[in-house]
Amino acid sequence: MAWKRDSEYWKNRIKNEHPNVWARHEKGEIKSVRAAAIEAGLIQERTVLMDLRRAWKKASDEERVIFLGEVNP
Repeated sequence: MAWKRDSEYWKNRIKNEHPNVWARHEKGEIKSVRAAAIEAGLIQERTVLMDLRRAWKKASDEERVIFLGEVNP
C-alpha cells in the first residue's frame, strides 16, 4: 500500500515535529504547506540535476546518443 503524502499529511508532520515552522506558516510568513515542509527539512526541493537524472532514465537509447553527441562534440 502506498502512503498518501498530501498536504494534510505534511501539515500534521510540521505541526508535530516543527511547531515553530508551523507558527510561521499560520502567520503568513511561509506561503504554502509545501514551502513549510521544505523549510522544515521534510521535503527536498527539486534541483535541475534531479530533473536531468529523471529525464535521462526516461530517454531512449537514440536520444541518449544524440544528447551525448551534443554535450561532447
